Amino acid sequence: MVPLIFIIIVVTALSLLIYWVVASNNTTEHIKPKTDRFHYELAPELSTYGESELYVPQNTIKFSGNDAKNMLAYWNLSQTKFEQESRHNKIMPDTERIVLRLYEVNEWRTYYDIKVKSLSGRCRFELRPGNYYYLELGISSRDKFISLLTSNPIKFPHPATS
Repeated sequence: MVPLIFIIIVVTALSLLIYWVVASNNTTEHIKPKTDRFHYELAPELSTYGESELYVPQNTIKFSGNDAKNMLAYWNLSQTKFEQESRHNKIMPDTERIVLRLYEVNEWRTYYDIKVKSLSGRCRFELRPGNYYYLELGISSRDKFISLLTSNPIKFPHPATS
């Protein structure tokens, strides 16, 4: 009789543990997958090597480049600002929720989210000429996006035809 009670208790405990894990899994994140409209390449580890051409001051984001095929985004968010904004919006300060949002503005404004998961980093983009683009670094939490840093807008004209 005692082994049967022990087995029932263990099965019940494991069932509750499995239920808790499945119920707490955040399946409501609406991070869009990589799109075919543009290409990007992340390199967050490159911004941790100190001052260089990759360096941007704390709490800033920079969006620059010479042509639409080689646009670079650099960001550097302080841990303090990240934690303050998280507390202000009543969410846990989890770096897994950090998202780089690329806005494409033409007749409509659309956006694409890229999970970057780091407070500082770099991303290279290949964009389409003729549209305006700008970036926001923020926190994606369930159905809302909390913007922390916003870049300058950029536009590349359509290439001249000869």
